[in-house]
Amino acid sequence: MSAKYPGSVVTIDELGDGADNRETILDGGISDADTILNIVNGDLLKSSGVLKIEDESIFFASRTNNTVSGCIRGVADTTPSAHTGGRPVKYTDSFYYVTRLQEELIATQNLIGANAAKIYPIGSVYINAVNNTNPATLLGFGTWEAFGAGRVPVGYNASDSDFNAAGKTGGAKTHGHTVNSHSHTINDHSHNANHKHDLIIDAGGPRGGVSYLMDISTNNFNTGGASDRGTNASAPGTDAPALSSVQPYITVFMWKRTA
Repeated sequence: MSAKYPGSVVTIDELGDGADNRETILDGGISDADTILNIVNGDLLKSSGVLKIEDESIFFASRTNNTVSGCIRGVADTTPSAHTGGRPVKYTDSFYYVTRLQEELIATQNLIGANAAKIYPIGSVYINAVNNTNPATLLGFGTWEAFGAGRVPVGYNASDSDFNAAGKTGGAKTHGHTVNSHSHTINDHSHNANHKHDLIIDAGGPRGGVSYLMDISTNNFNTGGASDRGTNASAPGTDAPALSSVQPYITVFMWKRTA
């Protein structure tokens, strides 16, 4: 429904001066398409408003004496009809403006809905923290599908092959460490233990004597020539317990618009 808001806003005084109680008589018959009609006492009418004749509401844009013109037939969801002369004509301007206001509200609602659809074009993601109702119901437009279950979004990056196209997936909730079977080799090697012994001999008696110091360093005990063969030891592979790689998170409901 297109908006038909009047050129000026009606005031409370204009709505509340008993307009709905005004009544006159149709002066001559009219067809269901006439846009000009005559009434018996035009002074009861304002310069514009709505006339009610039987079940039809007729908006008129202007009045000169007993003639109204610029009529729009069948407003307020009524049907244009032919009327014979002498039929009662009720002046219902407040009814008209209330009806116009209703039409404006509907038109505004439709406009908001159309713009909301522009806010969420096809491919957009809708997020709700607590309500898992399909956005088609909540917003009143579009076809939606649940999106990204158990996953977090990441920004597009043309220089990273993992993130250079929309819709790519990757990553894991946990990861493990595996140590493969392997060997340890100890090469042939020698051990050196060079050292000396000092021997002190005291040949004195109770009245004194001579002490001798014997250096037997020439008798060093040297195992430098000793050697051990290299060895090869093998160890089996092992699997470490899986570790969590989940970042701190909060769960929400996500939907993607597909049409």
